[in-house]
Amino acid sequence: MGRDILLRHVTAPGAAPKWQSPPIDVAARRTRTVEPTAKLAASLRLPASEVASPWARTRTGPRVGLDLISVAEVAASLHRFGSRYIRRVYTAGEARYCRAAAGAAASARFAARFAAKEAAVKALAPAHQWTRWRDIEVRRHRSGRCTLVLHGEAAALARRRGVGYLALSMTHDGGHAAAIVLAWRTVDAVSGR
Repeated sequence: MGRDILLRHVTAPGAAPKWQSPPIDVAARRTRTVEPTAKLAASLRLPASEVASPWARTRTGPRVGLDLISVAEVAASLHRFGSRYIRRVYTAGEARYCRAAAGAAASARFAARFAAKEAAVKALAPAHQWTRWRDIEVRRHRSGRCTLVLHGEAAALARRRGVGYLALSMTHDGGHAAAIVLAWRTVDAVSGR
């Protein structure tokens, strides 16, 4: 993880304002001790890989996932792999909605849904590479609003992470599709509160 840098505004009398970073106490950073991951994982009854994730250090609050994808890449996968690709990545409801459009519009709909799935994975931060794409479903409501519905392994991961709410926004335009997912952590996975 990158280090956090706090900036403060410094203004000398008669001088133009400038931003300055506070001095970093390197020695203090080196002397911090962190409980070994394995011991902490055992005490929490979690796999060590999950305790080492950023979620283990965060209590409650939001996590954000963002993804941008080329519609042409998704169209190429649809052309090359056809139904096999669709069955592997999309639920029946997602496929039905996307196939209802013609040509490029169908590819854009598939791309937006794939971007939403990728963004959800980034927000949930699994400990391993994600392959269970059908466990994350984009459900479109009659109003046109879309929400995420988690199944199977994705739902279990969200429960372990203490995620109580997922918000989704997605779009497609100009040959790209994008999605952003906000995973709001309402339960502290470490303490259970």
